[in-house]
Amino acid sequence: MTQNPNNTHNGTDVYDSNGIHLGSAAPGTGVLYKAAVNGRKITI
Repeated sequence: MTQNPNNTHNGTDVYDSNGIHLGSAAPGTGVLYKAAVNGRKITI
């Protein structure tokens, strides 16, 4: 799992080991609070 800071929404974007977006997590708790964006992917 990869996490990238998201300063726009004050959270962290979370990606799986294939680079597929899983959603946004709260910075203090790590709990996903926003659903994944379809088609969002990063190169790992």
